[in-house]
Amino acid sequence: MISANAKLSIRWISLECIQIKEFQQRYVEKLLEYIQLLLDYPNKYPGLLFVVPSDTHTGMFALLDGHHKFCAYIMTGRKYTLCVVIEEPLSDSSREVERMAVDHVGGGSSPSPRIMEAT
Repeated sequence: MISANAKLSIRWISLECIQIKEFQQRYVEKLLEYIQLLLDYPNKYPGLLFVVPSDTHTGMFALLDGHHKFCAYIMTGRKYTLCVVIEEPLSDSSREVERMAVDHVGGGSSPSPRIMEAT
């Protein structure tokens, strides 16, 4: 579920910055459909992937929806894809943990050059 306070943005994200963190049954027919679309329309995209910032790797994103498209992008040699990035507001306890982690590491991190705002 996406909260009403979530920040949503559309970004170009490198496929190498997207994590698969869950396993569900996939359907070969759907994958083949997306592969064919990408081959038939090499300068177009068949839809958006939905991602959230990774809770384990800074600068990466966990895939929520769009697994068939994600695999089809890889199999057709694409490097980037359009994603809806869902950023949920941090709870007070999460903010404190994040602040302590940044203090421990000695500062924040710079944004990844492989992520671009969609125009």
